[in-house]
Amino acid sequence: IYEFLRFLVGSDQINIILYNYNNLFDKEKFLDEYFNTFELKNSFTQKKTFSPSTLGYGHGNCARYWFIAFNGADFEDTAKPLAKSVMENGTFTHDRIQKRFNKLNKSYKIIAHEIDTVHQDPPIHGYLDSLIQDLESDNLIPFEIKSVKDEQWNIKQHSLDPSDNHKIQLLTYMKIWGYKTGVFFYENKNDQAPLLIIIEMDEKNNQLIDYVFDWLRGVYKLYEDQTLPNRPFIKTNYACKGCPVNKICWKQMKDDEGEVIYPAMVIKK
Repeated sequence: IYEFLRFLVGSDQINIILYNYNNLFDKEKFLDEYFNTFELKNSFTQKKTFSPSTLGYGHGNCARYWFIAFNGADFEDTAKPLAKSVMENGTFTHDRIQKRFNKLNKSYKIIAHEIDTVHQDPPIHGYLDSLIQDLESDNLIPFEIKSVKDEQWNIKQHSLDPSDNHKIQLLTYMKIWGYKTGVFFYENKNDQAPLLIIIEMDEKNNQLIDYVFDWLRGVYKLYEDQTLPNRPFIKTNYACKGCPVNKICWKQMKDDEGEVIYPAMVIKK
């Protein structure tokens, strides 16, 4: 082939063609460098409080994780670049919707965003997304903003039921501030369609959040007494795989089975 091309265009021209072919844009090299811009955030971390956004899912349901976190440990960032990109998009969506809330001026009025929320027993610290006033009833309504995939949005549209961890997050804020009604603002990632899901602090939800708070008090008591809890999950469980203290728990503390059995948080339907 080389000799045939050389006959057609000459040796000098074929060398230029081959040089340009071999120096085309390197897509793999570019993507490697692009993904490297999502820095790993590995650092020593010592938790002082429970975070509402961590509860109800994965390692947030593990007493052993919280025991290690309250004592302080080297946290490993387990999120992959694409997962970090998804989280960044969630933050952008969150900010965009809050800016839209700021324009409400007829029946509803924004009171505040990112409301600093602190609770002492159990120790909790978080930020409520938005607080909106219903001008007709004068009620204050706490809002949590979430963006979800199309299939999740469709399920929620039919069930009108938020995810367990989302429900715990909003119920936590409602319990601390004393609100009886809360609203989830779900946005579809595919077409930005909104979905509002209302939750009430009814008997069932009141029992749920009381259970969560009691579970948290028990976990914090283990930390205060320095009583190491057992591992409630097997190593291959998703809660362990995504845990930032996985290596500490399973390698550095491999012989520490725990001094007490403390069950994982379980959200009953």
